[in-house]
Amino acid sequence: MSFLKSFESGLVVDMFSGKVECTSRILLKQVRLYDCALLQITHASLHITTKNGSEIIIPPYSICYIEKNTVFRANLSVFQGEGYPYNIYHLKASLLKDVCKVMDQVVSAHNDISFANNKKVFFINATDAEHTIFRRLLNAETPQHRIVCKIAYLLSRFEPHIDIIHSLERCIVPTLTEKVKQVISLELTKQWHLSDLSKQLHMSEINIRKKLEAEGNNFNALLLELRMQEAAKMLKRTNAHINECAKMTGYTSTSYFIKVFKEYFGITPKQFSLKMQGHHTLSTFN
Repeated sequence: MSFLKSFESGLVVDMFSGKVECTSRILLKQVRLYDCALLQITHASLHITTKNGSEIIIPPYSICYIEKNTVFRANLSVFQGEGYPYNIYHLKASLLKDVCKVMDQVVSAHNDISFANNKKVFFINATDAEHTIFRRLLNAETPQHRIVCKIAYLLSRFEPHIDIIHSLERCIVPTLTEKVKQVISLELTKQWHLSDLSKQLHMSEINIRKKLEAEGNNFNALLLELRMQEAAKMLKRTNAHINECAKMTGYTSTSYFIKVFKEYFGITPKQFSLKMQGHHTLSTFN
């Protein structure tokens, strides 16, 4: 959910004039997904604006699929209700290969997928049964083969089938961004330089720069994003001390970490921690 880019504002109370009451609104910009994701929306609505200006409004009690490396602006309106307003399940590339095998019959129905649209966001108004299937994905004890079947079933509900299949096939091959993310995440405290990455990946620095640029990324921005995402997760889930967050994300100076964090999210680490207490926000997409 390696993709919370920055807060446009903090949590605010916003009352709709209709019968439905919005208890909070969370505004995020430049959200980026590094994995495909299935998103279950319950007592909330999600307004997505993609990089090319397309707008998708996902109503309450929906299930949504978002293609990896999709960049978008998100406006989440949370209504009154119990439990989390949404849940998310990340689909790794290795898992998608197995899912595509299960969906072979759907794929074979389309001999030529070259006419598929470049669609990246899908959603359905889900039934109770489909919500139950999604919740079972979140169960850590669910066997792998059952997870694959449940994902394949949910994906088969999105239409047109040709577009969802095209999206899955685009996502099977790992990107360089994913490889870089995996390498850096293993040693986030390290003082990374592009030369270090070049040695790890056995690629020239120039080649890494060019390929990352082609994927809409660059080394410094990706390193910053990974560190800020990890800091946000620590503050949200463990209530870690700010000094510890700085150290665990590669910052030797706590004051500099606070400065960078505020520039990135728009609020200080302390303010972020206080706002996250009792609120389940899009930062947990990571």
